[in-house]
Amino acid sequence: MSERAIEVLSEAQCSDLLAAHHFGRIGVVSGGAPVILPVNYVFHDGRIAIRTERGTKLSAAALSQVAFEIDGVDEGERTGWSVLVRGTGYDVTDSVDEVSATLREAAVDTWAPGERDNWIRVEPTSITGRRISNGS
Repeated sequence: MSERAIEVLSEAQCSDLLAAHHFGRIGVVSGGAPVILPVNYVFHDGRIAIRTERGTKLSAAALSQVAFEIDGVDEGERTGWSVLVRGTGYDVTDSVDEVSATLREAAVDTWAPGERDNWIRVEPTSITGRRISNGS
């Protein structure tokens, strides 16, 4: 069996992975406890845009510190990667600034049923990632 290796991904590699995928998880604090919720998103101009309904994600993320994570795994090979974004969440549903308006025009294909007319913008303060390989 080959040795496992952990590679630290560059911010550019992390950004490429964020741009290539559209399903992740947002971590917020709600009612004094952490909660992690699945979301569909788009990564545009270094920011994450999430379409959602009113509720926990929107209320807990607004003007709060959030974590956002995506990953990919191969359980058979025991390899994978993850990207972690830390930043501030904003409810930009009705914001009139150019950045928010541009993000709301992004194509976020939501998997969940129902209306998703509200928007969360995540402004990253850090983007980090790691890859676990089988060392070959």
